[in-house]
Amino acid sequence: MRTLRGGSAAATLGTLLLLSQVFVAAAQDDSPRPEEAAPAAGDEAAAPRHPDRYRYLGGRVGYLRVEGVDAGSLNVGLMFGYAFNTVLNLEGSIDYHEPQYDLYNRSTYAFQASLYVYPLPSLTRFRPYGVGGVGYYYSDYDFDPAFPAVSDERAGDGGFHAGFGFDLLIPQNEPGQDFFFTVDLRYLFTQPEPDQVTVKADGLLATLGLKFRY
Repeated sequence: MRTLRGGSAAATLGTLLLLSQVFVAAAQDDSPRPEEAAPAAGDEAAAPRHPDRYRYLGGRVGYLRVEGVDAGSLNVGLMFGYAFNTVLNLEGSIDYHEPQYDLYNRSTYAFQASLYVYPLPSLTRFRPYGVGGVGYYYSDYDFDPAFPAVSDERAGDGGFHAGFGFDLLIPQNEPGQDFFFTVDLRYLFTQPEPDQVTVKADGLLATLGLKFRY
């Protein structure tokens, strides 16, 4: 088993830790304050403090193609995020990918932190965006026994991603609790290198997802 490449992996993990602290701070900032008492029984429900700030959870399914390694196969993932306003969202996600046809019998867990920018905040139903961020990719390789010189191993490395997509609002009866259908296309930049075999892991990820705002 090889150790993770120090500089890249350490920098990526540090960035992910910093972004997790931002998530916590944002959640605390959005929590009710003592002076904001709940409405008395019989009163109309108060309007949300920050109508443009909200949390969301969701899932996605899609297609991942890793250049030179995988011809393309199923990817599934979960995401959770926080909207600071109508322009900026911060999101964390976890994806799993196990290709059907792979030279290295690879299975990968991908941990990503992404910043979404919505350039047209006046749009509420159809919301195009650009996305970019960092990721940590942990892979397990089960090499073909026909090549005994190459041992099985686990490897991890940091990387970056960038892309674009759009959200489509699916409004619900309860104000502030809506669904979003999302279409996302992003490119992954990373290069894990198992011992004795170089695996270029740059790839294209295309997904369809559903997010619940609350």
